[in-house]
Amino acid sequence: MHVAIRADGSSEMGYGHLFRSNSVATALIKKGSSVTYLTQTPDQSASVCNDEVEIVPLKDGEPDTVASKLAEINADATFVDLPGAPFDLQQAIQTVSPLAVYLGSAREKLFCDILINGHLFAEGESYEWIGSEPMWCLGAKYLPLREPFPEIATQEKACKKEPEGGLVLMGGSDPHNITPKVMRAFDPLDIEVSVIVGPGNIHHREIVQAATELDPNFEVVQNPDDLPERMFEADIAVSGFGTTVYELMASKTPFVGIARNELEHEGATKIVQSTDINIPFFEKNVQQAQLTSTLIELQNNNVRRAKLQSNFQNLINGQGAGQIAKKIQQVVNE
Repeated sequence: MHVAIRADGSSEMGYGHLFRSNSVATALIKKGSSVTYLTQTPDQSASVCNDEVEIVPLKDGEPDTVASKLAEINADATFVDLPGAPFDLQQAIQTVSPLAVYLGSAREKLFCDILINGHLFAEGESYEWIGSEPMWCLGAKYLPLREPFPEIATQEKACKKEPEGGLVLMGGSDPHNITPKVMRAFDPLDIEVSVIVGPGNIHHREIVQAATELDPNFEVVQNPDDLPERMFEADIAVSGFGTTVYELMASKTPFVGIARNELEHEGATKIVQSTDINIPFFEKNVQQAQLTSTLIELQNNNVRRAKLQSNFQNLINGQGAGQIAKKIQQVVNE
């Protein structure tokens, strides 16, 4: 079976779509399929994707361009993971091959064979479709984690009575420069804290200065290769409330979330409302004192941290990419 994946990624738009779709590509390859990426960002795709994937550059992302290229490569199925899935793009792809679409929300009208939404709140969303009802792949069972988080999700992690390590994760760019405030909020906890600076963060100097002024327990690291391991080893984290929170859940690391924009606020609210997990989260303008108080409470409340870890383990099993690959094969073989 030959599957085409339509995805892009860059420093400006982020690499999440490439990392996520690559986990699906890897699962498909393990099941004996061949995979071709159709992308407007071929260099970035090559830096992320499985070595066995073929990468075909697109001159543009117009529906006719994509459909023409799909016909040229003779794709048996197409998996789309883009910031949006316009109806005309879905319609054009459907003239050539069965279509699986990954969407993080229910905003798009659907014209596809498989709809995948790996959010915890996905089953409570309302979806609109044209034509035949798609196959629904909803919830964390279908969450495609990037490597090596599927393996990390299977590992046991003890809840320490006294936390030893913290982690600050404000995303690839942190445009609101929240990181120094989070560092100062962590300071009274007197634990070792890794401060992750993303590749697009222009505030590196200010973050280093904050670390210099604070306790020597702070380590500032820019775009580290061992970030998944750091996430697993951390006892408490503060993170933006994007898709990184699912990687923290897979790592079984209790965290405080900060909604950096309206989309993250909406997602955080839905996650809290659709689960029994009491995840603390704030808006980007949270006061440092509020953040410190919450972190200290989490530090001192071993029972709450243990419960968060147990809930995360029950929710995120790391097998989402394999489930998606299985559904794509099922549709092609029907």
